[in-house]
Parts: sequence; C-alpha cells; structure tokens
Amino acid sequence: MASPSAKIKETVKETLVGTATDEPDAQLSAQSRARFNAHAVKDAETGDLYMGQDEFINAIAPADEDYHKIKRHQYSFLFRVADNKGTGRLSLTDWGVFENLLLKPDAEYLIAFRLFDVDRTGNVTFDNFRRLYDLNKGPDNIPFNWDCEWAKLYLGRKKRHVLSYTQFSQMLRGLQGERIRQAFQLLDKDGDGYIGPDDFARIIRETSKHKLSDHILDNLHTLCNMSTGGSNISYANVRAFQNMVKEMDLVELVVRRAVAKSADGKITRADFAREAALVTRFSVFTPMEADILFHFASLDEPSGRLGINDFAKVLDPLWRRATSMFDGHDVGHAAAGSSSKPASMLHGALESAYNFGLGSLAGAFGAFMVYPIDLVKTRLQNQRGAQPGQRLYKNSIDCFQKVFRNEGLRGLYSGVLPQLVGVAPEKAIKLTVNDIVRSHFTDKQGRITLGAEILAGASAGGCQVVFTNPLEIVKIRLQIQGEVAKTLQGTPKRSAMWIVRNLGLVGLYKGASACLLRDVPFSAIYFPTYSHLKRDFFGESSTKKLGVLQLLTAGAIAGMPAAYLTTPCDVIKTRLQVEARKGEATYTGLRHAAQTIWKEEGFRAFFKGGPARIFRSSPQFGFTLAAYEFLQNALPMPGGMKKEEAMQRQQAQQMATLEGGSLDTLPFVRSRNALKILLDLDEDFGRAKVPDAATWKGLPKAMGGASPPDSPSPPELLHPPRRAASPPPMALLPVLSALCGWIYTFSWSASFYPQLLLNARRKSTSGTTVDFPLINVLGFLAYFLSSLALYASPLIRAQYASRHENLTPTVQSNDIAFALHALLASALTVSQYLCRSWWGIRYSAGAKPSRFIMGVAGGSFVGVAVVWLLTVRDAAAAAAAAAADTAGVRDGVGVGVGVGVATGVRVNPATSWCELDIVYALGHVKLIISLIKLWPQILANYRNKSTRGWSVWQVVLDLVGGMLSTAQQGIDSYLQGHWSGITGNPIKFALGNISFVYDGIFLAQHYVLYRGEGGDEDRETLLRREGDEEEE
Repeated sequence: MASPSAKIKETVKETLVGTATDEPDAQLSAQSRARFNAHAVKDAETGDLYMGQDEFINAIAPADEDYHKIKRHQYSFLFRVADNKGTGRLSLTDWGVFENLLLKPDAEYLIAFRLFDVDRTGNVTFDNFRRLYDLNKGPDNIPFNWDCEWAKLYLGRKKRHVLSYTQFSQMLRGLQGERIRQAFQLLDKDGDGYIGPDDFARIIRETSKHKLSDHILDNLHTLCNMSTGGSNISYANVRAFQNMVKEMDLVELVVRRAVAKSADGKITRADFAREAALVTRFSVFTPMEADILFHFASLDEPSGRLGINDFAKVLDPLWRRATSMFDGHDVGHAAAGSSSKPASMLHGALESAYNFGLGSLAGAFGAFMVYPIDLVKTRLQNQRGAQPGQRLYKNSIDCFQKVFRNEGLRGLYSGVLPQLVGVAPEKAIKLTVNDIVRSHFTDKQGRITLGAEILAGASAGGCQVVFTNPLEIVKIRLQIQGEVAKTLQGTPKRSAMWIVRNLGLVGLYKGASACLLRDVPFSAIYFPTYSHLKRDFFGESSTKKLGVLQLLTAGAIAGMPAAYLTTPCDVIKTRLQVEARKGEATYTGLRHAAQTIWKEEGFRAFFKGGPARIFRSSPQFGFTLAAYEFLQNALPMPGGMKKEEAMQRQQAQQMATLEGGSLDTLPFVRSRNALKILLDLDEDFGRAKVPDAATWKGLPKAMGGASPPDSPSPPELLHPPRRAASPPPMALLPVLSALCGWIYTFSWSASFYPQLLLNARRKSTSGTTVDFPLINVLGFLAYFLSSLALYASPLIRAQYASRHENLTPTVQSNDIAFALHALLASALTVSQYLCRSWWGIRYSAGAKPSRFIMGVAGGSFVGVAVVWLLTVRDAAAAAAAAAADTAGVRDGVGVGVGVGVATGVRVNPATSWCELDIVYALGHVKLIISLIKLWPQILANYRNKSTRGWSVWQVVLDLVGGMLSTAQQGIDSYLQGHWSGITGNPIKFALGNISFVYDGIFLAQHYVLYRGEGGDEDRETLLRREGDEEEE
C-alpha cells in the first residue's frame, strides 16, 4: 500500500500535469464532450477533432457575454495552460483535463500555478515567475520591488527557493496588498502618510480596475471627503478600501440578508453593521470599511437608506460568482431556469404578440368599464353657451341621469365599439413605445433620469395619436349624435363607416394637433409619476413585489394630475372634432378655438368635464392594470411561467447565498475568475496575444524556450490585429430603427383590411378580380421565405457575410412578422373569391384568375428553378474537384453551401452560386410581382378618369409603411457603417421605393387629377372592369 505522502504527491502531480490513460474519454461528462464537439474543427488529414486557440476561446468565453472589464482575447492566455503538450491544439483528452481542472474548488489558483510552472515540474521557480511577469506587465505601471522584505519572506532571503503549489497560491493572495503598500510608499513623496486623490485613483486602477464597477472607478477621487487629511487620502483609507474589495462576496451576503429583512427593501449603515455581526463570528468590517461601502453606494442617494440597486453600483455583478442579483442575468441558474434569450427566432415574435394581445385585452376592458364616464365627459365638453337656457346639463351627475333616462343603457355605451377597437392598438403602442425608449435610457443598475422618463412618456403619447385620432373623432361623433337626435327631430342615425366615408382622410385627422397637445403632455406626466409612486412611495424593488391594490392605487393617483392638467387641451380637441350644429361657430384651428371659447364662455370652460376626465382616467388605468395582472397569471405564455412564480423565483435567487455556476456556464465563470487572479499581478497581464507553440521556443530559455533572454518578442504577438471599429452611432438610432420598423409593420399590415372589409360588407366582389390577392399570396410567400432565411439561417447569414464584409443582413424581426401577416391576409382575401359560401358572397366575373397572372406565377417558378439548377451545377463541380483532390477543397471563407450541404463539399459564396442566390431569387419574385400588380389599377383610373372602386386608406397606410421601411433600413445600414445594408437586401429597399412611386401616383389621381369624380357608391369597387354591372 502506498504511503500517505506518496498519495499526496501523486494527487498533486495528477492535478497539475494531468494523467496519461488509454481511455481518457471515460471520465468526461456529457456536457464536456458536447461542448468540445460543438466548437472543435476536423483535421483535414486525420479527420480527428481538435481545438485551436480560437475554438478554445469560443468554448470558454461565449461571444454574448459582457467583456468590457476583461477583453475576450485575453482568455487566449489560458490556452497555454490547457495546451500542456505545447502542440498548439487541444484533443478531447486535453479538453477533458482542462475542464476537470475547472471543477476543482481551487481552480483559479491551480490555473495560475500551471501557467507559471513552465517546466512542468510541479514547482514554480523564481526565475520563471519573474520572466513571465516582466513579459506581461505594463511598461508605465507602478514598479514592484521583488527584493523587498515581503518577497524575501516567501522566496528566501539569500537563495530564492522554488515554490510549491500551496506556497505559490498563498503568495498570490497577499501579493496585491503588498503592491498597494509599495505604491502608496512610492507616491507618498513627503512621507506624511497621505497621498492625493489622483495618486489614489492611479493605485486602484493599476491594481483593482478589473474587479471594480465603473461607478467606483469614476468616483475614486471622492474618497478624500472621508479622510481627516483634508483633500488627501490616508493609508488607512487605502487599506480599508482594499479590504472591502477583498470581502465583496461577504459584503453581498450581508446586504442580501439585511435587505430581505427590511420592509421597504432599503437599509441604513446601522442595519448593515447589525446584520454583519449576526452573519460573522466576530466583527469583520471596521467602521471605516462600512463608511467606505456606504459612501460609494450612496453617491446618488444621499438619504442614507439604500436598496439593492444602490449597492449594485459597488458590488459589480461582472466580478462576482456566477449568480448575480443585480444585472438580471442569472448565469448560475441558466440550466435550472428559462434562458434570458429567446430559444428560437419565433420565440421573440411570439412573446411580443403575447404581450401585445394581453395589453390590448386589458386596455379594452379598462375602456369598457369607464366608457359611461367618458361619454358624460364628452357631452359636457361639447356643451356650448354661457346662458343657463342654452345648457342641457348642469353637471356630470345631471348629465349621467338625463342620458340614462332619455337614451337608456345603450345610450351610455353609444359608440363603444369603435372605442374598443381603438383602445387595443392605443394601449399596446403607448406601452410598447414607452418601454422601448425607457429601456434604452435605463442604465445597468436600473436607473433612469427624470428627463429620459418624460421623453419616453411623451414619445409614447405622440406615437399613439397617429393611430387613435381617427378612431377618437368617430367615437366622439357617435357619442354626440344621441344628444342631437333628442334636440333635432328627424336627424338620421349614422354608422361608424358612414362617418369615415363622409369625413375622408383629412377630416379623420381633424384636431390631430390638439390631440397631440393633449396626449403628449398626458403621457409625459403619467408614466414618470406612476413609476415614482411605485418606487418611492410604495417601495417597489427587485425584492418587494407590489400587490394589485398598490398598483391600482399608483395608477389611479398618477392619472389624476395627468388628466386634469391636460383638460384644456382635451376641450379644444373635442370642439374641433365635433360637427358644429346650425347657429354654432365653426372652429378653424387651435388658436381660433381657444380664443373663441375664452371670449364666449370664459376660463372655466377650459376645464369643463375635468372631474369627469379624472374619474374616467384614474379607474380606467386601474382596471387596465388589474386586468393585465390577472391575464398574465391566468394565461401565462406557453413554455413560460406565471408572473408571480417568476417573481418568487427571482426573489429566491436574490436572497440565496452564493452558489457555484452550472455545468453549462462553469468554464466561463471559473476561467474569468482565474484571469482575475492573474490581473491582480498587473492590469496588463495577458493583454499580449499568447504565443503559439513555435513562438514559445523563441522565448528566453528560462521560459522553456530556446532563444537568449534578450531576444525581443515579435510585435505582432503583443498587438494582435483587430478590425477597425466603426464610428459610434447616435444613442437614439437603434430605438428609432425599432420604432420605424414596427410602425411600418402596423401600417402595411393595416392596409390589407379596407378592401377585405369592403367586400365583406357589400357581400360582393363585383368590380374586383382575384388576380390582385392571388398574386399577392405567391409574392408574400416568396418574401417570407427569403426574409426568414436571411434572418434565421446560419448558413445563409454566413454566405451573406462572405460577400458583404462579414456583416449581417439588415433584416429585423418586424420584417418577418409583416411578411407572415401579409401572406395570411392575402390568403384570407383570396378565400372571398374561391370560398364564397363562407362569406355569403355572390358570384362575380372576377373570381377566375387571368392567363396573364398565371403566366407571371409560372415565370416566377421557372426563375427560381433556374437559380437552383445553377447552384446544383456549382456544387457538383466542387464535388468533382474534391474527389480529384484527396486533401479536400477548402477556401478562405469556410462555409458549406448549396446542395453541397448534402455532399459535404465547400464552395466559395463570393464566386459561386449558392443558397444565398436562391434566397435572392425568391425575393425578386416579390419585387417583380409588386411592379406588375399595380399598373392595371393606375391605367384603369386613367381611362375612367376616376379613382372609384378602391379605398384611399389602403394607399395612405401603404405609403406610410414604405417610408418607414426605407427609413429603418437606412438607419440599420448607417449603424453598420456600410452600404451593404442596402445593397445586400435590395428587395426591402426596392419595395419601399415602389410604395413611394405608385402610392404617390394614386394619391395624385385621387386628390388632384380626378378629385370629386364618382360618388360614394362609386368607391365601393376595386379594379373595376368594363362590363361589370353595378350592384345595388
């Protein structure tokens, strides 16, 4: 039996240099093997999988992590540790040894030890350590004296002895403290025990920058305000600061427990000290250390009561263990919980649709519950005249009683359907825009300035007017006509569609400026007030969930000032949008309306309906929030969890003690912490690109190389090539791109419904033909497939990158949503011709597609087939070349394409036909169809000298969508800093410009060339042909 010392020696050797076994794969976990297979490449000669330096970095440092503290290329330094054979590549065995090393509880120190154990002897010599240290330290950093008494205690005074693993790790732990001591002594020129704020900042930046938050680094100079040395900082302050940095994990644990016990999620310095005494066996934190913690955490919150978000600025989540309570990205529980990223491309679209649907239902419910109050408010605001005999209603209660008595319950809900239709997109758009702008200006700690909150609310209010003003004016006229019917006998009752046709496009946007004047300040007041009430009054935080009653109260209170202060704007808007009766003044604009009301009715008239507006807005937002909370829990998104369960899980994770990372995230977390220890030696450690196996031989002999000690390192290793970064774009451009994209999606999507509803209402397709919607089905099917491939296919995106400077296509999720919706809407319109019985539609001559359209469809299929055959040809040629060359065919791009996916052949997308060309061919099908389908209507209008038969709404929405689609693509191209954003996606660009041309011609025909031609009945047809009979 082996002795205990022999066992210890064998264990240390196995840990440090690995083991040689005939079956090394047997101990690999399934996760480790899968991770190696996912990132390894195949050797061209042997067919074996291996990892080079780049593949190794991809495996341990995912590209989607945050690298603003340690750059991603610095992880290449760890490749030297994993490549213990010095071959420049890792086998599955090498990877298994490295991952097994990461599983050790002291993996960070083991990695550092193996890096400095150049000779692989199980010990670190001082010469090797000093040479590698000098090779990586920054040239301008504060020097470190290795002949100091501290170093002699660890390495020997007369003869520098070798360091075992335990000795080496203990020296590393104390090294940073000695660096700080030497730096302070060096910068304390006069020896009085104080240094200036700039010197203190230099010490901390050179020793601890990699594990401190940007907030602390930006405010290091403020520590002098705590020192008794006036504007200088004492050594005691520096030591206390370093101790807090060393004990960050314990600080976090104390903060978590103290916050969990607080009723409002905030604690004071006394709470922290009291909890620290309970957590630890003896007092770990001195008063000065606690003062330093609260000093930096309370810079933006001078009240002294701090929440988790305040401490997050000090306890930076990037430099803690895998679990983080601050950044909302739970690395440690990635395997247990749902991922923070969408599982697929469709997941994001489905989640957006889910939230949009819940917001629409909740908004409609809230509007329905308070609609009688809204009707009373409208009636009172529209009541003109200062004389008692001219007023129908005395006050809100009198108005409610008279409406209910004269018109019944139905009168109180007169015009409610258009209101419900309008509230759904109104609430969805308002909430979506506010969230987009607000999230853009919110920092990592969840803080946002008041100005940004107001801007987000104002943006939401402005965007909603574009869609809700037409619905608002229709609603108001429906609400007023019941009153008119009681006062004027014989007044016909009008439908919503009649009001739309009678007003026209310009009339529907009458009072839009007043609507903007009301809704922009309303949202600018409401959203910031609501947010501050939740956070500051009710104490909402990541550890405290508000109840439904608290949310309702916050929403109701926030609605009161927002509603009442904007009542004058609402009065003016109502007067402008209501049809004037005989003998009443007609307002011509905002100024004229305001002046007339002031002159004839006085100042009080501007606040008519103000109480009713408060009583409507407050409960409406309350009901909306209540419904939204209920729907989120009653109808959770498939694959997700209820909101309450998600909050409980988040709170449980926040209050839990520090835990290790999961197997899926362990390589990154432990590798990052190992680099943190190395950076304790010097902030520039590892910034130089690690030499490969051949270059290591050129290093000094003490480093295991073959060249003399004075041989210079190749400059390209110290300065790895990087791609030049594009100029930083304006901060608001990504938000503007998203807004343009989704608004154009709504506009283009809405343009499909006027004709669809017109046919359904008439119970006829007379005057129209199936050609238009049928060819649309083919066009949008092609467009959907091409957009989806450019957005979601790794193969297509790789081919695109090879042709366009390694950039990505300017295709966004809203493009996919529009194409899919357009395909479904076109198919629904086609069903009105082919499945007439479903709609109760009579037969018409246009139900049979023309030969021309069938020819266009056939030509489209032929064109795509030709491109596919060309792709097959090039793939076959590449396969033949590969068969002739046993080494295989490889090019600089390194992506497989075409039918070559099946054969395993690789061709160059930059010079050969590939799947990307098939995708482009599908996109051109849509482009050609768009060019063809619109000319017949233009020519028909020209021949008939009339625009009858089609809805101007369809054209206006199409024009708005085209403008915003082109704007989004232009912004995305600017953000990429390259024209390929347009040239690489010519279909989207061309479709937007086609809308400019054709819709401009249509509008010119309708409003200029053939204005007034044809009555309302004439406008009941689309693509009218000679011989079609008018249907009554």
